[in-house]
Amino acid sequence: MRGAGNFWKMENSLVLVCAMLCSSFLFGQTLQGKVIAEDGFPIPYPSIVWKTQSTESNVLGADDGTFQIGIAEFPGTLSCSAVGYEATKKSIDNPTNSPLVIVLEKLTVEINQALIESTQSSTEWLPSLSNGGLYRGMKSLAIRPEATLSVPGEVQARNIFSAIAGANIWESDAAGLQLGIGVRGLSPNRSAYLSIRQDGVPIAADPLGYPEAYYTPPLQMVEAISLVSGAAALQYGSQLGGLLNFQMKRWNGNDTVDLTCLVSATAYLPEEREYRGNQHVAIQASLPTSAESGLFFAIDNKTGTGWRENGRFKSTTFHINGIQNISEDLTIREHISYMTREEQQPGGLTKALFDSSPRFSTRNRNWFSIDWFVGGIGIDFQTSSRWKLNADLSTVVANRKSLGFLGTPDRIDFGQERGLITADFRSITWDLRGTRTWKNNVSGGFNALLIGSQGLRGDNQMRQGWANDSDDADFTFVELLAGPSSDTNFPNYQESFFAQGIIGTSPRLSLTPGIRCERIRTSMRGEYREVATDLNGNFLEDSIFNTRDSRSRVVILPGIGFSWKEGLTEVYGNAVRNFRAINFSDIQLTGLGVVVDPNISDEFGANFDVGFRRRTESFQFDFSVYCLLYKERIGLIPAIVEAPPPIFQKAIFLRNNLNDARTLGIELSISKQIELDDAMIHCGGSIGIARGQYVDGDSPIQGNELEFVPDYTCRGNVMFTKDRWNIQLHGALTGKQFTDATNAEYTPTAVYGEIPAYAILDFGLDRQIGEGDFSLGLKLNNLTDSRYFTRRALAYPGPGILPADGFNTRVALTYAPAR
Repeated sequence: MRGAGNFWKMENSLVLVCAMLCSSFLFGQTLQGKVIAEDGFPIPYPSIVWKTQSTESNVLGADDGTFQIGIAEFPGTLSCSAVGYEATKKSIDNPTNSPLVIVLEKLTVEINQALIESTQSSTEWLPSLSNGGLYRGMKSLAIRPEATLSVPGEVQARNIFSAIAGANIWESDAAGLQLGIGVRGLSPNRSAYLSIRQDGVPIAADPLGYPEAYYTPPLQMVEAISLVSGAAALQYGSQLGGLLNFQMKRWNGNDTVDLTCLVSATAYLPEEREYRGNQHVAIQASLPTSAESGLFFAIDNKTGTGWRENGRFKSTTFHINGIQNISEDLTIREHISYMTREEQQPGGLTKALFDSSPRFSTRNRNWFSIDWFVGGIGIDFQTSSRWKLNADLSTVVANRKSLGFLGTPDRIDFGQERGLITADFRSITWDLRGTRTWKNNVSGGFNALLIGSQGLRGDNQMRQGWANDSDDADFTFVELLAGPSSDTNFPNYQESFFAQGIIGTSPRLSLTPGIRCERIRTSMRGEYREVATDLNGNFLEDSIFNTRDSRSRVVILPGIGFSWKEGLTEVYGNAVRNFRAINFSDIQLTGLGVVVDPNISDEFGANFDVGFRRRTESFQFDFSVYCLLYKERIGLIPAIVEAPPPIFQKAIFLRNNLNDARTLGIELSISKQIELDDAMIHCGGSIGIARGQYVDGDSPIQGNELEFVPDYTCRGNVMFTKDRWNIQLHGALTGKQFTDATNAEYTPTAVYGEIPAYAILDFGLDRQIGEGDFSLGLKLNNLTDSRYFTRRALAYPGPGILPADGFNTRVALTYAPAR
C-alpha cells in the first residue's frame, strides 16, 4: 500500500488542526429550535432557511427535529419545510436566546374520495449534526423501511437495503433471521466489517474482538436504518466498512395507547408433496406514562420449516424502550432487547448437488442456538452554554452454540459424535459526547466541535469439543472423548478519545478535520488439545497445550473532509484512516484444517470518498467515487505443512495477513417521487461498480481479484400508490464474485469457488381495508424461481454452497388504527 504512505503522515498535521479548532471559539448569534407536527411529535430532518436582504443560509435539522443555524444579521425570514408537510415562514426581527418551536401541518392530497398522506421520504442522508454525531462531508444514508416497502413484515434484505449502492448481501436463511451485509469489498459474514449498532450502542458479540452480529432487530421494530461510510471510524472506532445503525421506534408522543399487529405467512412451492412455510407474528404498542414520558413495547415471533430440508427454526425477540422528557433541556432514554433463536441448519452442497436439487440437504444433525440481551441507558442534556451532551452506557450479555458434523459436503455423515462450539459474551461499553456550534464572525461560516470518549470492557469464553451422536439439538459437551478441543478466555479492554469539527471557511465551504486515539489491550489464555492418528485410526499424538497471549497497542486514526454547499446541492469528500483489531475468530481453533499464523497482526486501511449529491422535496441523488486501501488484509490461502508419519505432509488453509489490497468503485443512489392527478409513483434504487485487487506483496496472489467484490450491483424498485392500493416491483442484479484469494472458480468440496451473477425479481401488493385500520398484503419473492446462491460456507452452518430461497409467496394482515 505504498500509495497510502503519505496519508499515514497526516496524523501530526491533523492533531495541530484539531488543536487550532478547539482554541478558535468566535462566538456569534445562533438560532435554535425544534420542528414538530400538530400532534407534538418531532419531524425528522427539517429543512431550515434563513434569509435577509443581503444573505441566505440553510441547514438540515436533526432526526429529533432540532436545529441550529448561524445568524449574521437581523431582521430576516426563517423558512421551514419537510417532506409530507406544509412549508411555513416566520419573520424574526431581533436576536433571541429562547429555542423556537415550529409546528408544521401535514400535507394531504384528496384522490378519488380517499386520502393519500404524503409521509417522510423513504431515504435521506444524515444531517451535519445529529444526536451527538457529526456527519458533515461524509457519505451517509438513512433508510425508512415503512416508507420504502409496500407490504409490512418484509424479511428480504435485498429489498430493505436496495438504496445502499454496492451492498453485498447474503441470502441464505429462511426468514431474515440474521443480516449479512458487506460494502466495498468487505466480507458480508455476519456484517462483521461494519460497526453494527442499535440506537447508537453496539450490539455485536464483542465490538473489538468478535464484531459478528448474530442479533438483528426485526424490521417491524425499526424506524430508520443509517449507514455512514468508512469515515465513521473517527467516531466509532475499530471497523473498515463504516457504521450501520438501527434506530428503533419510540413512544410517538400521543396520550393514548396505540397498538399495531402483524400476522404473516410464507409458503413455498411443494416438493414431493411436502408443503413448507414460515409464520410471523409481531405486536407493538406505544403508550404514555405521563404527559412528557412514554414507552414503546414490541414482540416478534417467527417459526417455520424454511425452503430447504432440515431448515426448521424458531425465533422470538422482545424489545422495550422508554423516554422521559424531564425538561426542555434534559431527556433520559432506556432500552432493553432480548432475542432467543434455535434453528436446524441444512448445511452446504457441492456444485453437482446444487445444480440437480438445491433444496436437498445431506445434514440433519446440525443445529445453532443463540440468546442475546442488549440493554442500556442514555442521557441527552442541553447546557446553558450551548454545549449539548450525550451519554450512553450499555451492555451485551449473550451466548451462541453451534453443533453438528462439519465435514465438507462430499463426505458422508456416519452418525458419530458431533462437533460443538460454545461462546459466552459479556461486555460493557460507554459513549460520552459533547457538541457545540457557533458562528464564525470572520468567514460567516458555521463552526462546530465534537469531542468524546468511548470505552469497552469485555470478558468472553469460547469452548470447542464434542457432543453426542444423536440428531437433536443437545448442546451438551461429552467430556471423555479423545479429539481436538479448546477452552479459551478472551478478556479485552479499549478506551478512546476523539475530536472532530466543522470549520466554516465561508458560508458555503467547510472543512471537517478529526482525530481518534485508541488504547487497546487484547488477551487470550486457555488450553487446547491436539490429536493425530494414522490411517488405521491409531493415535500418534494426543497432547494438551496451554496458551497465553496479550497484546497492547495505541492506535491513532486521523482524518479530514470537506463540504461545499450551494442551495440544495453539495459536493463532499473525506480521507480517513481505518483500523480493525484481530478477532477471536481469526485465532480460535476450528478443527477444519485451518492453521493460524502465530505472527498474525491487526489490519489497517484508509477510505477516500468524493461525492456529489442534491435533494429536493421530490428528488434526490448521491453520486460518489471511492478508494479503500487495505494493509495486510487477513484471509485464508492454501498451504502444505509437515505432519506426523505416515502422512508427513498435509494440505491446510493458512490464516494470515495476506497482501495489501485496493478497491476502487463508483456508487450511485437515486430516488424520485412523481405526483399524478390521482396517484403517486415512487422510484428508487442504487448502482455500484467496483474493482478490488491484491497489490504490493510477495505471495502468489498479487494481482488477483479481491474476494467478495461483485463486478456490479444494481437494485431498484417502483411503487405505485392509488386510492387504497400500493403496488411495488423490486429488481436486483448482482455480478460474479470470488470467495478466496486464489480466485478459484471451482473446488470439489465447493467451500471455495466463484459465485455466479444472478438476477432477482420481486412483486408486492397491499390494500387498505375498511376505514384504513386493516391492510392485506401479498408479496411474491423470486418471481422467476431463479436458482442462485450468495454464499459458500467454510464451517457453520455447514461447508459448501448455501442456496438462496426459490419462489415463495407471503401474505400479511396488518392492524394499525388510523388516527
